[in-house]
Amino acid sequence: MLQAPGIKRFNLSTTGLNSPYDDNPINYFLGLKITAIMTKKQRRILVVDDNEDSAEVTAILLRSEGHEVIVAHTGPDAIKQVSVALPDVLLLDIGLPDMDGYDLARQLRKLPETRHAVLIALTGYGRPEDLQQSKIAGFDHHLLKPIEPSALIDLIALLR
Repeated sequence: MLQAPGIKRFNLSTTGLNSPYDDNPINYFLGLKITAIMTKKQRRILVVDDNEDSAEVTAILLRSEGHEVIVAHTGPDAIKQVSVALPDVLLLDIGLPDMDGYDLARQLRKLPETRHAVLIALTGYGRPEDLQQSKIAGFDHHLLKPIEPSALIDLIALLR
């Protein structure tokens, strides 16, 4: 699997979870699942996606796990929301129409409210150069759509 140095990439497909940290994806997935169950913590999450249906489905999934979820559909709206919502996790689509997710991530890293938040790219962009751009922009994780719901839940459960 291709990966930019220093960024955690998960290829979440219907076949399971592949990680650069384990040669056997099945063993890694089982370990991730067990750890996620043991460390479950409620998070304040901002979902930013211009596809309203996708954003709402993601929000419903995360709320069903006990997380507080706020939704924004544009970059400027997301920036306004962070001062009120104070999210500790942000799921950002890269292909936003007004401001791409990379620019949004860079701006969020400059704000005191989100400087130390976990930024997760949730996108269809998975080429090596996309991963490198994610790292440079300040993303902590880069997830590819379509994503397995349980994998997203488990990743969020494992966050610091």
